[in-house]
Amino acid sequence: MNQPARQLSRYGWRPADPARRPVLFINPGQDLAALAGEAAAVGADALGMAGGDGSLAVVAAVGATRGIPFVCVPAGTHNHFALEADVDGTT
Repeated sequence: MNQPARQLSRYGWRPADPARRPVLFINPGQDLAALAGEAAAVGADALGMAGGDGSLAVVAAVGATRGIPFVCVPAGTHNHFALEADVDGTT
């Protein structure tokens, strides 16, 4: 196992197969949990969110509940969610 994969596995992360039907949300201004759930229900095989802590957490929860990979794009003011996941957005 290479070094980056070893570091990720320390957090319980594992590589995901390439997505064929990914969905990325960018501050949709609607019921984000419902939108993410609907995307998953119609076949999204990866969910991503570009936004702040609250939005990231909502989409991550839907992905975790349904076993779908989640892509974190930290675009908030403080990015605590991303920092906690060791994705600080500065590299």
